[in-house]
Amino acid sequence: MRVVARADALDPVTTELVCLRGARAHQCRVCQSRLSVRALDAAGNAAIFGAHDGGARSDRERIALELTDAIITQPMTIDAPLRTRAHEHLAPAEIAEIVLDVVRNAANKIAVALGGDAPEVTEGIEYYDVDASGDVVAHVDRDVVRAATA
Repeated sequence: MRVVARADALDPVTTELVCLRGARAHQCRVCQSRLSVRALDAAGNAAIFGAHDGGARSDRERIALELTDAIITQPMTIDAPLRTRAHEHLAPAEIAEIVLDVVRNAANKIAVALGGDAPEVTEGIEYYDVDASGDVVAHVDRDVVRAATA
């Protein structure tokens, strides 16, 4: 889990879109209440992460989300055309990271099923990043997160 969290082949925005897609599909309350500081910095604002359509701005991001949806809901739909589109827009290491991110993020299904996915915040967003050891550092103040993960 920690090794996957530290992977960096995929850009932070696409990584966060993939994470949020899984969080919404699994209905994980804690994951839906968090936002990656790196992704927010790279995107410039949080609007794309709250977008009802998943926020994808490019073909690359749309393919990443299509692959994510297939992995989460119907892996058998990962057919030759989807693989071709994925390879047209994403490097092999990025595709591998999407698969690993989806599997890592799906670990929340246990907490969701048992009701242990309560968010730390009742209003607003809790920001997070991953430190050098692969641990998630979260706080409502993004500068606290940045300082702890620098």
